[in-house]
Amino acid sequence: IDSLNSIKSQLDHTSGVMIGRAAYLNPWNFCEADHFIFGGKVRGNVTRRSIVEKYASYCQNEVETAESFFSCSQRVEILKPLHYLFHGSEGNRSFRKMLVAANYRAKVDFSFVTSLKGNSDIY
Repeated sequence: IDSLNSIKSQLDHTSGVMIGRAAYLNPWNFCEADHFIFGGKVRGNVTRRSIVEKYASYCQNEVETAESFFSCSQRVEILKPLHYLFHGSEGNRSFRKMLVAANYRAKVDFSFVTSLKGNSDIY
């Protein structure tokens, strides 16, 4: 199950579906899932950039409260949910390179978010 259409067709004869792997590998596919499947409210002007900016702000706050506890592997983990956000879109490779670079700096750094602004490769 890897699309909203397949989810909707499965829900015709089941009480639920598992989309974990599909949502992880292509999260943008599920951006409007509530609206499409359940008739929920459309979220408006949600963009991939706005998601990255909000998530980076969340991460920065988490890291600032416990920076001394964040090892390199934990930095990789905190940014992992963003790795496939641009899956299938132009600029995916550039974005993932920025994430990898952010992971391996001496101090946890979310400055890659500012480089998204004005970067024509990343939509």
